[in-house]
Amino acid sequence: MALPPEQRPAADQLTFVTIGDPTNPQGILHWLPGRVPVIGVWPVDVPDTPYDTVIVNRKYDGWADFPARPWNVVSTANAVMGIVYVHGRYLELGPIDLDAGRAENVTETTNSAGGKTTTYLVPTDKLPLVQPLRDLHVPEPIVAAIERPLKQIVDTGYARNDDDARAANPATDEPKAAKPAADDANADDAPKPKPRHRADRARPAFRAAQQGRPRHRATSPHRDEPSISAPTSDESASAAA
Repeated sequence: MALPPEQRPAADQLTFVTIGDPTNPQGILHWLPGRVPVIGVWPVDVPDTPYDTVIVNRKYDGWADFPARPWNVVSTANAVMGIVYVHGRYLELGPIDLDAGRAENVTETTNSAGGKTTTYLVPTDKLPLVQPLRDLHVPEPIVAAIERPLKQIVDTGYARNDDDARAANPATDEPKAAKPAADDANADDAPKPKPRHRADRARPAFRAAQQGRPRHRATSPHRDEPSISAPTSDESASAAA
């Protein structure tokens, strides 16, 4: 944009293309505060121009596709391994057909000057995090069993997967229906709470057989024994004669 307007090419004559650019909005450099002294790069905001821009990134490329949540340790570790196994190997991992890309992997934005930025995310089927196991010729069924749960954790580090996660696990925001109140008859049949103290308990009624039984032995009736009566005066006189 340093050229005078009359010397600038027309909007349909110039298009910018970046591949695996770490300065793109999803790149790792946007997490850095300033210039990296060793490699001499720094985060750059794309200026608003009337020219179109095409950004091509491969999934899990640690330079160009860094997690939006770097505190996800597994996702960050996978991105770091992606610097080795994905960045610079775009064509080795499979053909790139931008026209056949899925709609969710293509985003378009238009800036204030009229330029359109189209970002393509090329899928990467295998996690870079477990690629060393494949390099060591570990059997593929074992690697796949390890890779499956790790991929779910890795994908949670990217904000682009939030909609898919909510669709897979819809939140139940509807309040639960209140239980209907019990009828009076059911309330009567409900077990009553037991008294906590012994004094509050009702005394059990004695059985009919126990009511007639004396509680003390002194009041119990004696057995039938022969009674000895005192002799009369006539019997005493006859006995003396």
